[in-house]
Parts: sequence; structure tokens; C-alpha cells
Amino acid sequence: MQSARRLPATSVHVVEAYDDAGLYFYRKKNYKQSARYQAIAVLLAMDNPALAMMLPTYLERLGWAWAKFRPDSEFFDIAVDPLSLLDDDALALARDPRIREHFYGQALGVRRACNGGN
Repeated sequence: MQSARRLPATSVHVVEAYDDAGLYFYRKKNYKQSARYQAIAVLLAMDNPALAMMLPTYLERLGWAWAKFRPDSEFFDIAVDPLSLLDDDALALARDPRIREHFYGQALGVRRACNGGN
């Protein structure tokens, strides 16, 4: 993650670093952190055409962590609308500097405008 800090938020290396972190936490059975990092990888990958082929893999991995983190929660809605993860208080995605920089300055405003300000 250290060397990735100088790269754009949606660069392949940054997204792969978040994916790797998610897999690491999954192996350690820290499913909340795994879901958090996988969610960040999914969200950042959505805005990089070079990662379009990897997005289903990142979503699948997020689904694994989600099933362990929130076993009573339906993942389908997240798979259909990954931006809904930005509203998940438990994951606290807004605390991540890449998410704050990339989404709260750009995509979230667009999303809210499209949803009538919600």
C-alpha cells in the first residue's frame, strides 16, 4: 500500500493492493476488514476500464467476505449497485483517503444528483 499512495486512486496497482488486503484479511478470518478492502477494490475498479474484466472477480471476493461478515444479509443488491456500499456505516468507507478523494468529490455527487439528492 505504501508505494501505491503516489498512484491515482483507480490505477491497477492501487486496486490490486486493496484486493490483496481483502484476501489477506479473509485468510485471517477478519471478515469485516476483508469486506471493507474488497468493497474499496470494487468501487475503485468500477472507474477503470482496464479493470473491467476483473470487476466480476472482485465482486465475487467481496461476496465471500460479505457472506461471513453479514451472513443474514442479501448480497444481490450490492452486486447490482456497488455504489450502495458508500452508505454502509459499518464499513466506514469514507474514512479511506482514496474513497474520500475519488467518490466524495466526484461519483457520489453524481449519484446523489441522479437519485434526486438522496
